[in-house]
Amino acid sequence: MEINSCYLSLLIMTFFLFSMLITGGVTIIGLIPIYLQNNAVFPETKTSTKHYELNYITNLTNVGSLNVSDIDVLSSNLNTILILNRIQIIDAGFVIVTNGQRQKRETIQCENSEHLNDNVLRIKFVIEYPRGCGTILCQQRSTNHIIYNIKNLFSSITIPIHLNNNQTISTLLYFCSFDHQELPTTISSCVNQTTTLVCGSGSSISKCENTKPCSKNSDCISDFCRTADQTCQTPTCTDNYVNQDEIDIDCGGRICGIKCSLNKTCRKDGDCTTGFCRSNDKTCQTPSCSDEFRNQDETDVDCGGSICSTQCIDNETCSQNSDCTSGYCRLIDQTCRTASCTDGFQNQDETDVDCGGLICTATCALTKYCARNSDCTSGCCRGTDKSCQTPSCFDGYKNQNETDTDCGGSVCSAKCSDTKSCGKYADCQSGFCRPPDKTCRSYPSYYGTVGSGRSIMKLNKIFILAATCSDSLRNQDETDVDCGGTVCTTKCASGKSCSKASDCTNGICGPTTKKCLYNSLFQMKSIGIVGVGYVGLSLAVEFGKSRPTVAYDMNEERIEKLKTGHDPNLESSDENLKSSKYLKFTTNMEDLYECQIFIVAVPTPVDENNRPDLFPLKNASETIGKVLKTNDIVIYESTVYPGVTEDICVKILEEVSHLKYNIDFFCGYSPERINPGDKLHTIKTIRKITSGSTPAIAQEIDALYKEIIEAGTFMVSSIKIAEAAKLFENSQRDINIAFVNELSRIFHLAGIDTHEVLEATRTKWDSLPFEPGLVGGHSIAVDPYYLINMSLSLNYIPEIILASRRINETMSHYISSEIIKTMIKKGISVMNSNILILGITFKENCPDIRNSKIIDIVQDLEEFGCHVDIVDPWASKKRVFDEFGIEIKDFDRNIIFDDYHGIVIGVAHQQFKSLDFSSVKSSKKIIYDIKGILPKDCVDARL
Repeated sequence: MEINSCYLSLLIMTFFLFSMLITGGVTIIGLIPIYLQNNAVFPETKTSTKHYELNYITNLTNVGSLNVSDIDVLSSNLNTILILNRIQIIDAGFVIVTNGQRQKRETIQCENSEHLNDNVLRIKFVIEYPRGCGTILCQQRSTNHIIYNIKNLFSSITIPIHLNNNQTISTLLYFCSFDHQELPTTISSCVNQTTTLVCGSGSSISKCENTKPCSKNSDCISDFCRTADQTCQTPTCTDNYVNQDEIDIDCGGRICGIKCSLNKTCRKDGDCTTGFCRSNDKTCQTPSCSDEFRNQDETDVDCGGSICSTQCIDNETCSQNSDCTSGYCRLIDQTCRTASCTDGFQNQDETDVDCGGLICTATCALTKYCARNSDCTSGCCRGTDKSCQTPSCFDGYKNQNETDTDCGGSVCSAKCSDTKSCGKYADCQSGFCRPPDKTCRSYPSYYGTVGSGRSIMKLNKIFILAATCSDSLRNQDETDVDCGGTVCTTKCASGKSCSKASDCTNGICGPTTKKCLYNSLFQMKSIGIVGVGYVGLSLAVEFGKSRPTVAYDMNEERIEKLKTGHDPNLESSDENLKSSKYLKFTTNMEDLYECQIFIVAVPTPVDENNRPDLFPLKNASETIGKVLKTNDIVIYESTVYPGVTEDICVKILEEVSHLKYNIDFFCGYSPERINPGDKLHTIKTIRKITSGSTPAIAQEIDALYKEIIEAGTFMVSSIKIAEAAKLFENSQRDINIAFVNELSRIFHLAGIDTHEVLEATRTKWDSLPFEPGLVGGHSIAVDPYYLINMSLSLNYIPEIILASRRINETMSHYISSEIIKTMIKKGISVMNSNILILGITFKENCPDIRNSKIIDIVQDLEEFGCHVDIVDPWASKKRVFDEFGIEIKDFDRNIIFDDYHGIVIGVAHQQFKSLDFSSVKSSKKIIYDIKGILPKDCVDARL
């Protein structure tokens, strides 16, 4: 019996252990679906063979039920236009739909029937997922990306189509509908359908749907448990609860976009209807000029800016000279200072730090910047780089007491060759300095030009006749032949050279051209500038110095500011504005009636689908059409694709004015070439392309621009040539930058520093000076789309231009990912990290924030959970907030970098180059240099 009892005990223990093993296995198997859901692991699937149906409304009629003959070509074209590469079309053709009048063969419901007509293009396709995209989650993301591009980014497209009747057409397509089945996204599709799921109450399997009971927000799919009835609900902006990202009840945050009223809770100024969030109690308050806070557009506490009258004292923050009681705002640190000739900064009219100019007596040492010889201690200001140098007899400049470059005078021994200037016979190789014009010449038999009277040679002797005021020579101190100056009493006629008003018959000497103007200033043709942005203002100021000029814009705030003599964009100095004495700013269209020449300089942007937005141009043409008169000339400077001026703008002018083109009025095109923020290449120093609608008008327009353009003009044969030239210039730059951007990505993968490569290539004389970086602004990032639109209308897909745009548009996202990777490699936690971005303008040393790509980087980093601050000494805080809803911090040259885990140099402002980064690079921080302004060893990563 004892043996049997022993065996029985062993049997019971074995059974118990086996039961425990089975129970544990069942438990583990039961937990696998939960683990898969929580860890985002999904089963592998085969490449999807699911068919998708895409319907486009066409701009065609009476096409019938034709099919597409070349499916592969259509697939390739559609992928290119939609910036995709995964669509494979299996069938495509036109179908006839029901229009409500008579029964057709198909009935199609469009999401937007605005453009619906009789014909719809139906495309059936499958999605070819990339290798490695075997999970449901991966395929869902790929499918959603395709749907988003079709429905949102490119809701209308133009595409060439080859039909089965051997006909090829190009048609404009509008998105109609997209029929597809959503891929599974929750764990319920991955577990046995008989499994009972619970929601809320801390369940790790699923959250509760709307109207289900709940106890806290985290119980609900919507993340909102309404306390009034303890049920899950969809949060809204009018539900009387603080939810979503609201700061107070139904206000604040980015989702609702509703600002909080007085005394409500806030985090920043932008949360409040008053525009002021008081920092000590975080409530919305009404700002004032005596509230002891910096708000409104004040540059410091209760001083500076355009609203408050109080100016800032020394050491307080400023943005322009008028903010300071001293009248001097030091831009390097944006503080008010009293300017002096020994303050260690370049100010007043100094050409370099504390030297040069007319105010300070100190002259500049060697290599310092200068404007004239008198600025330099050496007495020699080199023209090529405007720097002080030691003069010599072989430096390629006329200095010392030389009569011409490196010859003549008593210092240099070299004699001057023929045609070079001289002062006496000994200065010339020929031994003869011709008296009238003081140039070296071989002995002539007869000569005479500027300098004195006629000279003749008889019997090898030179006889110089006395100069007179009627010898048909420009001599004595005449400004033109036998007129002008102080000796002769004859005044110069219109078109003759002059130096002052008294030289001219009509008493008017053009300040730029130095030519006597017409009989009366107001008999000249008046100029009307439509659009007073950075282009229009530059034109208005220059023409306004010698001609009656009206500068018209609908922006009342800008016009009122310009009337005070100040340009907030800093493109034109206060002194330059003041010198334009015949210029009138206005918002009244009737003031344009007095003009005979109109110049259109309005922006030409693109819409949300990157298609040309010609609304500002059309609106400007309508405005001019209302005041257009016989023999008037309209010149367009706005960037357009070839044909817009004559095919669109001229038709509007004819329709509104009831005048005939090239009979009653005329047109021209001269593309703007101004570079914002560039003080070296200004409107006067950039050669101008001109064109006109007739040969005579082209000559008149060319002569008009020559009045203000010192660099000269280049007249082309047609308006379309001039239009195409501008698109070529900026598209070429976009392509070159895209090439360098792509190389920077390749070199990064290979462990090669791009900037060192570029430095090496620039040793070759024909190397182009392009660098990797972001492409924003209003020209290079926009103009290629005008060329793309034109190409597609001609049934041509511009592969290189499209590829360049795609590369440059995605650079901001590439940079964001590289910043995150750099932080991870250093062991820095990304979530809740603090990032400081230096700069938000689209280019350096310029206040222009239009189309800045820095914003993309900010949004990417915030999506990763980073807290981002921005400083920019050039950007207007108000404009940044109005444009992007972002508050930038005040710039301080003594920035405390210790508060940040990452420093991103986004813009190469001069102020940033002088910052001390030596304490930043450590194991706990990163420096990412987008612009390459720091040495490679001083940063963690750069493009």
